[in-house]
Amino acid sequence: MTAPTVSVLIPAYKAAHTIGRAVGSVLTQTIPPDEILIIDDGSPDDVMPALAPYGDRVRVLRKANGGASSARNFGLDHCRGDLIAFLDADDYWEPQKLERQRAILKRHPQVGLVAGRFYAQSPGGSRALDLTAQRSLFDRVWDKPAGTTAFEIARRVWTSLVLVRREALDGRRFDAGLRTAEDVDLWVRLVRSAPVYLASEPLATAVLEAGSLSRGDAADDCSNLLTVVYRYADLLGPAGVRHWEIYAYRQWTAGCLGRGEGRAAVGPAWNRWIRQPWSPEACWILCKSAGLSLGSPQHSGEKSPMGPIGPIGPMGFAFFCPNETQSNRPGRNEMELYCAVPCALLRKGRPLRNSAILPILHQ
Repeated sequence: MTAPTVSVLIPAYKAAHTIGRAVGSVLTQTIPPDEILIIDDGSPDDVMPALAPYGDRVRVLRKANGGASSARNFGLDHCRGDLIAFLDADDYWEPQKLERQRAILKRHPQVGLVAGRFYAQSPGGSRALDLTAQRSLFDRVWDKPAGTTAFEIARRVWTSLVLVRREALDGRRFDAGLRTAEDVDLWVRLVRSAPVYLASEPLATAVLEAGSLSRGDAADDCSNLLTVVYRYADLLGPAGVRHWEIYAYRQWTAGCLGRGEGRAAVGPAWNRWIRQPWSPEACWILCKSAGLSLGSPQHSGEKSPMGPIGPIGPMGFAFFCPNETQSNRPGRNEMELYCAVPCALLRKGRPLRNSAILPILHQ
């Protein structure tokens, strides 16, 4: 029986300084692929000098800039392999990656997609194994799991590690309307339609390069994740939706605070707290965000889920700040209100709705 052919798709945007490492890791595979497609997504830099040493072993496709989803879809439309692998231009594979994954597909012919554990690395730093996923997710066939399990598995499918059968994709594509979380959206659809396998052996490294096609900021990442969560609310159920809302708003807040953006953190911190009012951490983070906002500059058009600026979610909660002073910073009494309101209501064990907060804030 003829072995299935393999295509590797590598989107590239501002990747001239990293793409050589990515392509090199593909060409040094113990079982090399049949074709390597580089999709230049309207990049302002020139990747050709970095690719020159590889000659005709790689094929470059060019398109107008449209983001990672659009670039991968373009590659899917032009590749010829029976098996398709994705690799971002700033990441790289272990030499045995394709050999191990092809063996899994041969051993489990019903499996449509293989992914698994990976390393994470800051540019120029050492790498560490990602250990955030439960061990029970690995080294087993997941045959169309239901509910929150399906969503969790899909979220653990890292795209730069995927090897998927063309027949399992069945014409499915990444949602080009999502800058991030587009991969979670596609893998949820695939997990619901075909068996998948997550291997515990780490076979690739995610290099956390800023500004690349697949790396977004906290606001983009979390708002897009929430879009996907609400899209699959029927799969998750009310409890599952709330779980991922809390997760997304927690990560959103952490990203803002990590950049010292206290004002931008208040919105997602609030949206987390109203979904988790019994959590001391949620209350503390909301108060901390409000406190730091005293020293934060005014952000024009910031992406924060407050009022009309960002997503509120299906529960109908919103947070309205009190009028600020002429210096564009809350006064002491207003700051005390930021902290006192959630703490007082936390003691009462109930979330704060618009009808409750508006009279208080405008006293």
